[in-house]
Amino acid sequence: MISLKEIDKIYRSSRGDETVALKGISFDVEEGEFITIVGPSGCGKTTLLKIIGGLIPKTAGKIYLDGSEIAGPNPKIGLIFQSPVLLPWRTIYENIMLPVDVRKAPRKEHDRWARELLELVGLTGFENYYPSELSGGMQQRAALCRAMINNPSILLMDEPFGALDAMTRENMNVWLQRIWLESGKTVVFVTHSIPEAVFLADRVVVLSSRPGCIDEVISVDIPRPRSINVMTTEQFGAHVQTIRTKFGSEGALD
Repeated sequence: MISLKEIDKIYRSSRGDETVALKGISFDVEEGEFITIVGPSGCGKTTLLKIIGGLIPKTAGKIYLDGSEIAGPNPKIGLIFQSPVLLPWRTIYENIMLPVDVRKAPRKEHDRWARELLELVGLTGFENYYPSELSGGMQQRAALCRAMINNPSILLMDEPFGALDAMTRENMNVWLQRIWLESGKTVVFVTHSIPEAVFLADRVVVLSSRPGCIDEVISVDIPRPRSINVMTTEQFGAHVQTIRTKFGSEGALD
């Protein structure tokens, strides 16, 4: 579904200085696959996600979606960031409908889907609440509904649970896995957490320190659905240790 071919990204300052963020990134994402991207801070994970989403231009290389080159934002792609970025003056329902309003699409055609999404993520009954009245985890679920209201086939997620406490984060990982299994979406998920990357992924793309290059792509052959208890198994621990040794003394989180 997504194909990256030798992607480079160079940032140039107003003084003419250059920073090579990404170098020679190549991998494919299959339809319905859950890919996680992990690497040290500053290795270009978020930059890579923004390039896939068409939010920023690449410096070199090619990236394709269903065989067509990505040249900008695409309605087939939904994005979710670390902060839910919900508008505080709009209710949860109104926040979910924001992309519909921006496109000036008929609300009536999306109302049923919005309410199905609310039920899917466990927020039925909270549609008329404001963001400040919900917990961080509930706000992120609302942000997921907003990203899915146009029914994109791909979700790009940039550390969506990074600001949550450990227990809530684990619960959100189990919840996201269920949503993904039920929806059949293709997901590319950036995280600093190695256990989170292994728990969620079909494959983990491991990036090196800057400039970000692919160190290895690791297949996670643990049956689904996965419960939190899988983190105590030898198989899970072996995958985590394989990735952790890639970073050595670089101090990657978790």
